[in-house]
Amino acid sequence: MVLNSTVGGDVNLQMGNGNKEKSHLLLSPKSVISGDLNYKSFAQAEIQAGAQILGKTNYTPMEIAKSKPQIYAFLGTLALAFGIFGFLSLLLMGLIIIYLVPKMADRVCASMKEAPWKNVGIGFVGLVTIPVAAIILFVTILGIPLGMILLFGLCVAMYLSKAFVAIAIGRLISDRFHIHKIFSLIFGLLLFTIVGLR
Repeated sequence: MVLNSTVGGDVNLQMGNGNKEKSHLLLSPKSVISGDLNYKSFAQAEIQAGAQILGKTNYTPMEIAKSKPQIYAFLGTLALAFGIFGFLSLLLMGLIIIYLVPKMADRVCASMKEAPWKNVGIGFVGLVTIPVAAIILFVTILGIPLGMILLFGLCVAMYLSKAFVAIAIGRLISDRFHIHKIFSLIFGLLLFTIVGLR
């Protein structure tokens, strides 16, 4: 920006609006400012010989806004997509369980309700011992296939346990508010997801 005239008062400028290349201020020899010069810019103004500022000059440095790398936005979108996919897949698994194997769902939910801490303990023991056993099998070389089967079975059991927990939560909601089992499953999954994100 070039100032090449007389200003009968203060001059207040913010240069560039975040664009460093457009933030240069030049006062030509013909410029006269009767008041103060207050400006915010990435660099100090170029005041040529003959330019007059009758008041004070107040310069405020402007910082370059740091934008987040695009990788953060990509990772956020990817995490959201995985979260939605995980929710829908658990919903599908829950529907399969309650419609195709309802008796199994009844037994598992009853067990969770009657002895919740026992089931938590069994799950914790399996979560600790199975990976250790798989590592031992990997060390033996010949046991690698069995170790992989154990780890795969653990992953399947963990996935199914999420569906059964959601079903159990949904049953509690259904018993209290008398809503359809599909909606109770959805609410159970939502509560399970919210608690899991905390």
